[in-house]
Amino acid sequence: MKQRRLTILLVTAALMIAVRLWVSNSSSVAATVEAVARPTMQRIAAETPDAAYRAPEHSPLPRPTAASESADADEPVSNPFAVRHPQQPIAPPVQQVVSVSAPVVEPPPRDPTPPYRVIGTYDDKSAPGVFVATPEGVEIARVGTRLDADFLVTAITRQALTLEQIASKREIVLNIPAGAAQ
Repeated sequence: MKQRRLTILLVTAALMIAVRLWVSNSSSVAATVEAVARPTMQRIAAETPDAAYRAPEHSPLPRPTAASESADADEPVSNPFAVRHPQQPIAPPVQQVVSVSAPVVEPPPRDPTPPYRVIGTYDDKSAPGVFVATPEGVEIARVGTRLDADFLVTAITRQALTLEQIASKREIVLNIPAGAAQ
């Protein structure tokens, strides 16, 4: 099996060498190199003023003839590495907007929501009380108690705690959770 592979590889290599020698003897290779490589070198040399990018004087490629130079002059010169600045975006046309303002209706003022939460109840047979969580801590509230000098406790039932805001005389009802009632 290895002997057969070696034979196939050697025959393939010999065919590739034969094709290469046959192609290299033709005169079309030099013409192809001149048509492709030489104009590219000339374009780079013409577009870049820096001497480092110019075509070397001792190039192994044959010098271009006058006919090939005139053919290159007709082609547009394009450097794929040239810096291209994007065009400024065109501003969309300005449309005048006519606005008709409707009368402004302000919503009615909301009832102030106190920062309190009922967390439990207490009944000592004399006056029922409710444990209220406030921003400062937990307080026990009974009828007539002031909370933060802004609210007055007006009523306590099994389901709700009624507060009155002292400044506006509005009533606010806080529900007592079912698990908090004793």
